[in-house]
Amino acid sequence: MAMAAMTVSASIGGSGTVDDPYTINSAEDLKELSDNVRGGESYEGKFLKLTNDIDLYGYSNEGWQPIGWSKSALKGIAFCGNFDGGGHVVSGLYFDQKKHSQVGLFGYVKFGVISNLTLKNCMVHGMENVGAVVGCMSDGATLKNVKVESGRVSGVRFVGGIVGQMEPHMEIQMSSSLAQELQSLHDLVAKAITDAGAETEDITAALDQIHASAGNAFSS
Repeated sequence: MAMAAMTVSASIGGSGTVDDPYTINSAEDLKELSDNVRGGESYEGKFLKLTNDIDLYGYSNEGWQPIGWSKSALKGIAFCGNFDGGGHVVSGLYFDQKKHSQVGLFGYVKFGVISNLTLKNCMVHGMENVGAVVGCMSDGATLKNVKVESGRVSGVRFVGGIVGQMEPHMEIQMSSSLAQELQSLHDLVAKAITDAGAETEDITAALDQIHASAGNAFSS
């Protein structure tokens, strides 16, 4: 089956290759990226690069629409491309929908790579799979050199400063958020307490995860 040609606005330059990536120059371009992914364009095999610091305060009334979305952690419309933040900062991210899941700047990332990006002054509230940068990562998705310097992230289940939920075989490289690690520790401790009536090996596994997360918190 032939694939439909991807439509990119005139404001988003480039051809999507590693040597000539699509360039995201403004909040409007970032919003268009979100709209395109929700319209079915995964950007798989494509390269995008942020060329400026981006202020999303203009979307604070209606709230940011995450890039990629899924009803469950493994089914939905995912961003599958390579997004290079270029060392730039995205500030003013706002999302407050406590019944929604898979939320963040990126809601659902599958196969894709998010790199060289910093978020500041973000406020993200959702149900589950809630993170400032990515709500849910699956199928080999990777974060590299991603930071969250200030803000607030909250939810009911699978909540983190950087990423809410990581399916098996995901990778985070040289990324940091103290809130991410502390929230992960909180969630794992809560799970251990909840599972106190379960099999001993289940509690042991949860505590092993706590130990691993504690090590990550001080090695980032």
